[in-house]
Amino acid sequence: MNFRLRVLAVSVILLCLSCADNSNEVVAIESEFIDTVAIEMPLFDTLQSSNFKVVLFDVNQSNELFRVFIQTDMNQLNNKDSLYNMICELSDFYALDSSAYISFFTEQKYANYKEELFTSDSLDQLVYEKWRNNYYVGEFEFSTREFIKYPASPNLDGRMVHMLITPCN
Repeated sequence: MNFRLRVLAVSVILLCLSCADNSNEVVAIESEFIDTVAIEMPLFDTLQSSNFKVVLFDVNQSNELFRVFIQTDMNQLNNKDSLYNMICELSDFYALDSSAYISFFTEQKYANYKEELFTSDSLDQLVYEKWRNNYYVGEFEFSTREFIKYPASPNLDGRMVHMLITPCN
């Protein structure tokens, strides 16, 4: 099965689990898209704060958490202390290792990979430009501890900013 389709199916399962009554409930799910999976996970809303909302996960081929997509306000990214706190909170909660990433978006609807949102058949250039220049606003790479603001935007107006974030305590 297509790896991206499997990731999408797991994300849908995790979203469904967020609606469960018992936050430590183990759920076995069978579908035509993935093998039977048992997932034990706290509700997403235990991690939500006034600073961000977890929207989507991506896992690597070993089913380890690889990327967390979050929706946040630009004011949070413009404040280095707020950015640091978001990164540390996500890192601690999900035990993210040095191979993980956090992708920051201002619109929940567009918190995903470019390839998942836009195909050559359905590419709306105006929406793509907004995704690139307004919605996809940051990327943090744990291996380098580097945060990049506007990673998909051309650096025509100096908006692309690189900064190192110190390790969490």
